[in-house]
Amino acid sequence: MALTVSRKQRLRELEKEIRSGMEEFYYTDMKLKEIRDDELYKEDGFESFDKYVRERFEMARRYADDLISSAQYREKITVSATGAHSWSERSVRELKRIPDKKQAARVAAKAVKAVEIDSDETSLIFTGDFPAIDCS
Repeated sequence: MALTVSRKQRLRELEKEIRSGMEEFYYTDMKLKEIRDDELYKEDGFESFDKYVRERFEMARRYADDLISSAQYREKITVSATGAHSWSERSVRELKRIPDKKQAARVAAKAVKAVEIDSDETSLIFTGDFPAIDCS
C-alpha cells in the first residue's frame, strides 16, 4: 500500500525529530559532566557526586560516569558532511569498546563515509564487532 504524500511527509518529519532526539544524550550527559567536574552538586549540600545523582536522578554513580564517557566519545566523532546522520547513545556505547578515542573517531568517520556511499540510512547504529571497517 503506497503512502500518500502527506503521510510520507509526516513520516519524514517524525524521523527527523527522532534523529534529533537521538543526539540529546550528548547535551544532557555533558551537563552531568560539568556538574561533576565543577562540583556544582555541592551548592545544594551534597557531599559527593554519587549521592547527588542517586538522589536527584535515581541513577548509580557508575551509570552517570558511563553516560559522561559516552558523551566524551561523541564529542570526538563527526557527523556526515550533510549532517543527515546522527549518533545514538547505543552506537556511541559500541564505539567505546575501542579504548582509544582517536581510533574510535577514525572508525566512526569510516562508518559515516560507508553509510553515505552505500545506504540511505539516516542514523548510525552499531551492534557487535566492527569487522568490515579497516581502522588503519
